[in-house]
Amino acid sequence: MKSSFWHNLYVYALDKWIIKNPRLRKKITLCLYGDKETDIHLFGTHLTINSVRENGYLRAFRRVKECSLWRDEIGGLLALFSIVQRGDLFVDVGANIGLFACTMARLPGLEVVAFEAHPETYERLAVNSRRVGVRAVHIAVSDVPGEIDFVDGAVSHVFAAAAHRNDYHFGMHVTVNAERLDNLIDDKKPIVLKVDVEDHECSVVLGAAKLLEKGMIKAVLLDASTEAAKAAAMLQDRGFRILDAKTLGPVEKSTSSYILLSKDRSELLGFEKHGS
Repeated sequence: MKSSFWHNLYVYALDKWIIKNPRLRKKITLCLYGDKETDIHLFGTHLTINSVRENGYLRAFRRVKECSLWRDEIGGLLALFSIVQRGDLFVDVGANIGLFACTMARLPGLEVVAFEAHPETYERLAVNSRRVGVRAVHIAVSDVPGEIDFVDGAVSHVFAAAAHRNDYHFGMHVTVNAERLDNLIDDKKPIVLKVDVEDHECSVVLGAAKLLEKGMIKAVLLDASTEAAKAAAMLQDRGFRILDAKTLGPVEKSTSSYILLSKDRSELLGFEKHGS
């Protein structure tokens, strides 16, 4: 209660004595940020701003750089909104608690299924999925049916197959049932696939070989990593066009994720025509 009181008092004072006092506000902003043209990046868009006149954008840009969610994930999510079509099936492999799956479920005419291997994280995914009609499945997606030995870490998003263990992981092991995506998803709808599986991307792609051969996978979002780059190369060999997920342009060295589009989806969206 006391914390709320002081917060409300701070917001009131800030609004009354600074926000609604433009001369004082401008002087403070000048002292803190200077008066200059500067370049920033927000949501994958390159913008030129003035450090005083567009100070809110400058502050947002600086905060984004400090937050991995906003810095690395939002660009991919916006890209997915750009490439899905009504009637698609959005498949989230490595869904964690369902940020992508549950957000995509807000789009009309889109079916969503989410796979998560971590048993405790899956329980939270299931709760979140029920709210928005996402089908959540507790299973590891791979190229060979059976079981996979996983290692855990301090946070859920580093949960990884034991073969990819690194300094982020404890010694604790968890065994999870595994299945090929070919055996989990039917081929009745065009598929937009998001894969975030901590260096297990190639196995997921190999396990979707039949869906790829039938041309059912129209787009794939991959977190940028050495393993993801190999998976992207596999998809390019099948005719997929690779784009930087943040900009939907050529892949940059600093990218955090890739979007790969099938030839027909790329043509439908105009990327072939414009040579993106």
